[in-house]
Amino acid sequence: MKTKKKNLTTLEEFKEKNYGKRGTKKRDELEAGYESFKLGALIQDTRLEMGMTQEQLAEKVGTTKSYISKIENNIKEARISTLQRIVELGFGGQLEFSIKILFSTTRQKNSVIGYKIPKNISLSIGETKMTQSIGRFQITFLFSVLIYFTETFLLPFHKKVLPRSLIFLFTLFICISAHAQTNKRAFEPFAQSIQGSPLTIRLVPIPAGNFVMGSDESDLNRQADEGPQKKVTLAAFWMSAHEITRDLYDIFLKDESTSINTEADAVTRPSAQYVDLSWGMGKEGGYPANSMSQYNALMFCKWLYKNTGLFYRLPTEAEWEYACRAGTTSPYYFGYTPEKIAEYAWFAENSAEKYHPVGQKKPNAWGLYDMLGNVLEWTLDHYDENAYSVLGNTDPTAPPTLTKYPKALRGGSFEDVPADLRSARRFYSDPEWNQRDPQIPRSKWWLTEAKYAGFRIVAPLLQPDANTVALFFKQYIGK
Repeated sequence: MKTKKKNLTTLEEFKEKNYGKRGTKKRDELEAGYESFKLGALIQDTRLEMGMTQEQLAEKVGTTKSYISKIENNIKEARISTLQRIVELGFGGQLEFSIKILFSTTRQKNSVIGYKIPKNISLSIGETKMTQSIGRFQITFLFSVLIYFTETFLLPFHKKVLPRSLIFLFTLFICISAHAQTNKRAFEPFAQSIQGSPLTIRLVPIPAGNFVMGSDESDLNRQADEGPQKKVTLAAFWMSAHEITRDLYDIFLKDESTSINTEADAVTRPSAQYVDLSWGMGKEGGYPANSMSQYNALMFCKWLYKNTGLFYRLPTEAEWEYACRAGTTSPYYFGYTPEKIAEYAWFAENSAEKYHPVGQKKPNAWGLYDMLGNVLEWTLDHYDENAYSVLGNTDPTAPPTLTKYPKALRGGSFEDVPADLRSARRFYSDPEWNQRDPQIPRSKWWLTEAKYAGFRIVAPLLQPDANTVALFFKQYIGK
């Protein structure tokens, strides 16, 4: 019986023929470069860039930490469906395949073939790259798989195109590219510029992680709504190092390209205050913006998104407490007792009954100033005293609602005592905060009795697309 002539070349044989044996300079350079482009290594690099642990990625993808470890160390362990879940669910990207066929003969050289296979995976010849926003940095996965097929595999697809008895070199490119809506930026502190102003907003990175939310039952100052404690896992985000100042807010307030208090436009600015709601405590010069509603703060975020192209919002309660604690478990981020509180916060005993310019006190371990005291800070969440019993454990957020009261705030203010400046302390808004407003209907922008209400902002590392942003603001401010 005549045996078939062997017409397949292994990857090892190909590399040896073209680059020499292992140990030679040319071969070692090839192996070193190939190693750096292994998909498993790039998955690991991306995970670390996004501030995720293997456990957190596994939870998002629906697998185990040990399996993620296997994938990062040996990509043979991963199925395409698993890679798809990692990219789409874990990294917020999208998986695309691109195949280039290189013929080993001169006949039909550089022919191009494109076709689709089931499960909506599009295969097209060429080095096509797909760009998907999954953060504020760029990374490309390039995983080269050299496979040699005989005509028995390909002829059923393209009998008229492919010559018989050819050796095909398939290069499979799995390309995932992430880009920012502004400059590509590593997950590190940065200053957000604003069009038309020399002022910037300083942002600091808050790494992904988990913490125990709420206060321990042994805390003598514990309130009923601070429990039951629960372990919460959060994705990475940036947070403004300081409370938003009146100087920054005035850029929005005085932006003549933005309409004033109209329902017709998606982005609008508040009408003028009928009285000075700083109450003589200070405006320009680094004082925090104050006396504003959550709606006002969220509209500032929407305006800032339009101005900069980066999505900003208010922090959730969980994000706020996680950032405030900065890895600590004690009632205050500087210790178990309030003895040092005057070094970190403006409160009832040292504020002279007024707020002060931001950043004059010591920051917490993550570089955030005035997280306790000075002005209360709006969060994104609608307040629920039983929230910890009903919310999930991963990126928990109260369901969005356009109901005005009560909304959750954090941090305490210049009017509060140390017991109310603990990291776990929760506050909520009340209709009485606008009791003296003479307008009918009362302003949705300003709060006459809440001179202590301000805010700071966050920007998720995984930036949502434009449609998701539009839906977000529709759900939270109705436009």
